[in-house]
Amino acid sequence: MENFKLSLIVLIFFISACSNDDEAEYFTKNFKINQFPQEWRLAKSVNGFSGEVSEWKELSTTQVYKFNKNQTFLKKVVIDQETYIGKGIYDLKEDNQGRLWFYLTFSNSGGTVESCLPERDKEHLYFNEESKELQGGSHECDGPALYFKRVK
Repeated sequence: MENFKLSLIVLIFFISACSNDDEAEYFTKNFKINQFPQEWRLAKSVNGFSGEVSEWKELSTTQVYKFNKNQTFLKKVVIDQETYIGKGIYDLKEDNQGRLWFYLTFSNSGGTVESCLPERDKEHLYFNEESKELQGGSHECDGPALYFKRVK
């Protein structure tokens, strides 16, 4: 009976020790581009001017993309406890260099678009095959470069 209790305590410890980071790592390692739904969370931001890197725990904002099988998406941005929601459709395409891109078109941006594109209702997110991250942001116009990890 004591062995059972000890085993149970050890099992509970290991289960509780698993974090969201472990879950995110699992999903990014097992990533299949055509598996939906997908959920991506902001992992880090790189300042466009200084190059300073801020990990997600240091940021005052959170961002989440949810991509559905029917080519719709939802983007949720929380800044200082204010929540903004954007939604629309996406297209997943490969460029002439073999890189995969999510092309987003917002039907309702809700103030969430982070882009340098002239069309204020569009965002492009690049899937980095090596790091298994989505990369976006407004770094082309000195804004932040944003890196997202898959969590679902």
